[in-house]
Amino acid sequence: RDNATIAWKAPEDDGGSPITGYIIEKRDTKRNNWSKVGKAPAGSTEYNVPGLIEGTSYYFRVIAENKAGQSDPLETEKPVTAKTDLEWKAPETDGGSPLTAYIIEVRPTSRSTWTKSGRVDGQTTKFTALDLKEGNEYLFRITAMNAEGQSEPLESKDTVKITKKILPPGQVRNLKPVKVGQNYVFLEWKAPVEDGGSKITSYKIEKSDAKTDQWVKIAEIKAYDNQYKISDLTENLEYYFAVSAGNEAGFGIPEETDSAITPKRPEGPPQKPVGPLTISDVDRTSATLSWKPPTDDGGSPITGYVVERKEVRRPSWTTMDHVDAETTEYKAMNLIESTEYYFRVIAQNKHGASEPLETETTIKPTTDLTWKAPESDGGLPLKSYIIEMRPSTKSVWDQVGSVDGQTTEFTVPDLKPGSEYHFRVIAVNDEGQSPALEAKQTAEPKKKIDIISFPEKPGAPEGPIKFSEINKTFLTLSWGKCKEDGGSPITGYIIEKRESWKTSWSPVTTVKPDITSYCVQNLKEGQEYIFRVLADNLVGRSAPLESESVTPKSPYSKYFSDTIF
Repeated sequence: RDNATIAWKAPEDDGGSPITGYIIEKRDTKRNNWSKVGKAPAGSTEYNVPGLIEGTSYYFRVIAENKAGQSDPLETEKPVTAKTDLEWKAPETDGGSPLTAYIIEVRPTSRSTWTKSGRVDGQTTKFTALDLKEGNEYLFRITAMNAEGQSEPLESKDTVKITKKILPPGQVRNLKPVKVGQNYVFLEWKAPVEDGGSKITSYKIEKSDAKTDQWVKIAEIKAYDNQYKISDLTENLEYYFAVSAGNEAGFGIPEETDSAITPKRPEGPPQKPVGPLTISDVDRTSATLSWKPPTDDGGSPITGYVVERKEVRRPSWTTMDHVDAETTEYKAMNLIESTEYYFRVIAQNKHGASEPLETETTIKPTTDLTWKAPESDGGLPLKSYIIEMRPSTKSVWDQVGSVDGQTTEFTVPDLKPGSEYHFRVIAVNDEGQSPALEAKQTAEPKKKIDIISFPEKPGAPEGPIKFSEINKTFLTLSWGKCKEDGGSPITGYIIEKRESWKTSWSPVTTVKPDITSYCVQNLKEGQEYIFRVLADNLVGRSAPLESESVTPKSPYSKYFSDTIF
């Protein structure tokens, strides 16, 4: 009633490679899809298919395999039906004449008339009833026959109800982890092909870890879910997981994960270095930065740090250096005196870069003065020091600051790069001022280009653009030189023009960097023009300096107009 044995012959041609086995599949006649029920070894040519449903008709097929692939399937020509079997005992007496046959009759409980179901010989005491309808209740009776006639019929005491035999579902398919975290695993699977003749109602999830090697039920969930997050796992401990499908007959054979799964945090970029990003030893052209390593390396060792700076007036950051993972201090060199900077440090590992750790305030490299107190205070305590300064180009001294009598250092702000300065200090007490102590050396703040940093495009030429010698077909324009070369020398100035009603620019010429005027020829009289000038260096072109509109015309046109009219 619930199994069938099928048999076949080996292929006549093995394709030049030995047969390795046979795949057996079945299909309910009411369905289109085949399902795998087992595999037979190469030396076998028969297979018992279990788990059939009584009263259901099936097709079967067998596929031969070798290492090159699979054959075409061999299918049964007619469906096979799982049937109901009857058994009885022979009469205690044959009435003096040998039994010749048994007649088997059947009737539904809803009817009173009996119908012949079959006949067997007198030596056979079992019979398989066919063509019974699922859901109906039947009664059976058996009549013995010999040469003298028929016996009284032997009727079954109980009715037989033809029902579909319910089995547990088959195994779930494609069980796999789709996400693994520090303390969790996310499993996903597909429903079994075979539901056992009853709707799948739930799934049972189990786990087994490397320590205990025992299966423990984790959860039982509704059948509409085919994924589950298993939480509260131990990081770096190996686990196996299993999922089984259940119906009214119970749970089927569990499907296990193919290999052990180890929860661990996914690797990624590190967190930013631990702040604050401290600044020390600030002088005219340098400052020392220091920081601490990140508390979280993202699961992968820190490979180094990127150190960057940005001038307050500029939008972009410039990389100063890359340092190794052991370095947490860096001396930023070649800074421009009196220029305000932001600094930042970025941690890196093989997965990427962290968020930057930035300085909370700007840093301005300055000139620091130091001196020694007078050997004698003149009998009264020193109250203060006055600091004065003058450029080398001037003879007049200007006070730039003062400090109390206990302080012997001063930071001079706002010095211009490229200028040379003199400094002097005057001690003060209640009696008056001491003679000035002048520095023996001058201080010259210099703007330096760092050869390891990346130059930028220059700033725009200084405006405005001025016009002179305006004639019918030519004019002369002039402009001021660039103040910012972007850290790379200006290579020239590019002059372009456009007619005022157009949007596109036409090149006029490119002049050398020491030229700041040019006579533009071949213009149209009475046509209104706009000109622009761009500075150029090895990095690229600056933003344009654009002129007001101008119209070429004869310088005598107004004179002739006044004369005629």
